[in-house]
Amino acid sequence: MRSMFNPARDRYIVVMYHYILDKRPDRQGMHPRSPTDFERELDFLTDHYRPGTVPEVFAAARAGGPPTCALTFDDATRDQYDNAAPRLEAQGWPGTFFVISSALAGALPITHSLHILFSHWSGKQVVEHYHRFLDRAGKSIGRKQLTIPTHHHLNPLRLHDDIYTANFKEYFPSLPLVLQKQFLTIVFQELHLDFRLLTAELFMQASELQILARRGHIIGVHTHHHRPFDLLTIPEIGAELKQSQKILAEILGSPPTIISYPYGRLPEKPSPLFKLLVQIGIKHAVVMGDRAVEDTDNPFLIPRFNTNHLRDWLTAGRP
Repeated sequence: MRSMFNPARDRYIVVMYHYILDKRPDRQGMHPRSPTDFERELDFLTDHYRPGTVPEVFAAARAGGPPTCALTFDDATRDQYDNAAPRLEAQGWPGTFFVISSALAGALPITHSLHILFSHWSGKQVVEHYHRFLDRAGKSIGRKQLTIPTHHHLNPLRLHDDIYTANFKEYFPSLPLVLQKQFLTIVFQELHLDFRLLTAELFMQASELQILARRGHIIGVHTHHHRPFDLLTIPEIGAELKQSQKILAEILGSPPTIISYPYGRLPEKPSPLFKLLVQIGIKHAVVMGDRAVEDTDNPFLIPRFNTNHLRDWLTAGRP
């Protein structure tokens, strides 16, 4: 069986991170990478790769250059600013931080609402609350079609979570948006949680993005509402991207030219999406490919290793 990550083989890589913080009981649903573990991984990468940006890794793969690595951070959370950026700068690494621009206006994205929810309840409890919510909503919403399957994992990339948690995370973003908001509003009220206070605590603000850019880091687009592209039309995707680019251009002075697809999900036929990206000035896009970058890769389908693959390599005691 092929190992997911092997530095002797994988010369050009992009690594995907999310939360960088120590574990807390009220944040256990986030599955963060601790700052200490992040430092260990950064030391390893510094010994084996030349630090670079995503475009530089892509160019190196095409040119056959020296081993090069880029580090990306989805969602632009405040812990990344506090715990990742200083460590990157201490070792000469640029980071790429992908921003969900609605969070800058105080909106808590759906996916992070779920992280908070899973910090308070188990996956089974969340699914049970959701199914009771469907029962109360009545037959008009199509209860059977909206039920979360719990017989097997829907997505093999989510095997690190139990079936309840994995399938809820996979299925919930596909539900009608109004249903998502109704359910989350009810359970957040039950848990006495405030959306806006959590958003202010969890996410970077405009001034912090400006500081990162001045320090040589890259700011990218993670869209405005972080909705999966396979559920949107091309005009809807365009509106999401343009709104995010406009907001970030006002903050940074120019619009970002790189994107991370929300949930890593694309339309079944991505060619119209790629055409749109070219039209609005996006030059590179990253996905969750779990492999190294190759010289034949599409610039809008640049694969990334999940940081767990790097962790597993180091945990196994490999050099």
